[in-house]
Amino acid sequence: MTSQNKLHIASKKLLSALILTSILLLTLCSTLEVVIAAPLPRGVIRIMQDGTVEGTNKISQNGNIYTLTEDLNSAVQDGSTFINIECDGIIFDGAGKTLKGTGGIAIGASGRHNITIKNTQVIDFGTGIELCDDIIYDSNGQAGIITPSGNRIVDNYFETKYWAISLRGVREFVSGNTFITKSDKAIEFWTNETTFIDNKFIDCGLFLMDDPSNGLNVISANTVNGKPLVFLEGQSNQVIDNADQVILINCTNMVIQNIDNLGLSQPVQLLGIINTTITNCKTHITLTNSNNNTITNNKITAAFITLTNSNNNTISNNELSAVKYSAVRLYDSSKNMITQNLIEGEYGGGIIICGNSEYNRVEKNTISYRSGGDTGSGIAVSGGKYNYIYENNITAENTGIGLDGIEYNVVFNNNVYQGKTSLSLFGSRYNDVFGNNFVDASGYAVHLLMSDYNNFFYNSFEGNTKVTEIHIDTLLNSTYYSEYNKWD
Repeated sequence: MTSQNKLHIASKKLLSALILTSILLLTLCSTLEVVIAAPLPRGVIRIMQDGTVEGTNKISQNGNIYTLTEDLNSAVQDGSTFINIECDGIIFDGAGKTLKGTGGIAIGASGRHNITIKNTQVIDFGTGIELCDDIIYDSNGQAGIITPSGNRIVDNYFETKYWAISLRGVREFVSGNTFITKSDKAIEFWTNETTFIDNKFIDCGLFLMDDPSNGLNVISANTVNGKPLVFLEGQSNQVIDNADQVILINCTNMVIQNIDNLGLSQPVQLLGIINTTITNCKTHITLTNSNNNTITNNKITAAFITLTNSNNNTISNNELSAVKYSAVRLYDSSKNMITQNLIEGEYGGGIIICGNSEYNRVEKNTISYRSGGDTGSGIAVSGGKYNYIYENNITAENTGIGLDGIEYNVVFNNNVYQGKTSLSLFGSRYNDVFGNNFVDASGYAVHLLMSDYNNFFYNSFEGNTKVTEIHIDTLLNSTYYSEYNKWD
């Protein structure tokens, strides 16, 4: 046999061996689930999965305890992490030292369990500590989530631009911390079965990102500007007086009074509340999935009242002044009564009803506002049906009453003064407009745009600038019925 033939036979044997090996490897992989971790966010400094420290010699290690030995400065920007913890069960002890940044995240940990971060001063980062989910992928590219759990954040001091702590997971423990943020939201709270106690907020507060309505969080003995932060779940028949932040979940027959913190965007946050009275407050009031409540006799400055998915509530006899955007807001909320309120807005409007909101009654309110632009209405209804707007006194710089994309609403016995347009209808049909006084509009008293089959009768038009009191965009062929109106 020639050497050439021997080489050819050897090559065939080698090729057969490689093919057999490949088949065996494919068979093995098909019987095993291969889990590939998603790339971890790389920090400038990393406490690695094997426990080693990368990126600095200013963190000493003694077993599972990592101690900061000197102050550290960071130049990471938003979206980046300075110190990333990539292993479980460790203690990061700041020993009173300072992490000073210009943005980004001071300490991040994704999908970690049983870590402790304590005794650290965090200054000028975007976010102080971020505990978040980690994502892994199997061999088929299917994603799985590792949720953080059992972590402890204790006795730290934060002065941050945005969040002090972004908190996800279960069974976390947060205690003894001080929070100061340039935003009003110190804690981004996504967690359950968590203990959050004895923390101090200064000009900021706790912000619920989800409805943790399982009754398993313990949030107590925290303060905002020296006053109580009240968090109650599933309670009834209590009076909450003179707190600085109130968060109630699934409570009934409560009284909330004398809350005056104007520095928070959600100082009164109520979820699943029934038969509760909110009175004598001076700040934002937010209700979600809450029914049969009364918001009355509040004197609110530069703040607003918001209802989302909330029905059969009464908003009455409140004074809202220096309000930017809209003073009273209803989203997907029905059968509410808004009555006898005094609203003075700087711009943006008075009362807005939008989404799938039906059978609301807006009556006997006095509304005055300046728009600061070409948008905003004293009363605006967008997307709802069967709402009643009557006996309101509206002085508006732009539009008195605006109806947008709605059907079967009733506007009657209102007095609308000044403004560019007293009543504007856009994409709205089958609405009844009667018995109103439209006075001194600088433009058209009524402007119809893509709006058909609306009825106008027994209205009074006085002192309006345009010759045509009811103006139709002729290009869009709007139609209406008009009878028994009084023209000046």
